[in-house]
Amino acid sequence: MCAMTRQGPQTHQRGKQQLGFQTNKIMEIFFFCLTRKSLAYRSRELLNKLKVAGVGERPVVWVAHSMGGLLVKKMLLDAANDPDLQGLLKNTKGIMFYSVPHHGTFMAEYSVNVRYLLFPSIEVRELCKDSPALRCLNEGFLNIVKENEIKMLSFAETRPTNIGPMIKILVVPTQSADLGLGELIEVDVDHLSICKPEKKDSFLYRRSLQFIQEALQHFISH
Repeated sequence: MCAMTRQGPQTHQRGKQQLGFQTNKIMEIFFFCLTRKSLAYRSRELLNKLKVAGVGERPVVWVAHSMGGLLVKKMLLDAANDPDLQGLLKNTKGIMFYSVPHHGTFMAEYSVNVRYLLFPSIEVRELCKDSPALRCLNEGFLNIVKENEIKMLSFAETRPTNIGPMIKILVVPTQSADLGLGELIEVDVDHLSICKPEKKDSFLYRRSLQFIQEALQHFISH
């Protein structure tokens, strides 16, 4: 899953206490596109819908979990090659990745039923460990991040996920969650919990909020 926060007049009025806000419309767009098959198809579909919704006209911080992180990377690569979407890339100020399989996952080796529990909308070949497609995606993405000076923060799970009475799996190992750029933080949670802070004083919540504040600091203070 992926989502975003957008800085605008509402944020300015409420100050740093209210940084991120999303509309039901934007969340519906994301869930609709995550039912599609290929990464390339979903990227184009979602970019078109975000453009209509006006996303990219103001500063954006992307928040992505698992497969959603691969989708965000593909979307920004596609935006870099589309003159009509340059605003979205230019206004991307930060990206937070929660257990994103940048280098693939061994989950691709498990049965269809097991894979479906965690990756219901992704073709297996797009998640194979060290696949050429993922390497190409990473290389292109890292180039645009450096060129546009986009801030990044990654979280990695360290606790196995229960996906059945007899099965515990470390879905995205730290090695795969490490993009090689930006800060990487290991957290003692499983794959499903890493994007769901238990409370506002938890480390995940506080560190995530801090990152958003830092990414949007220039725009909040003006």
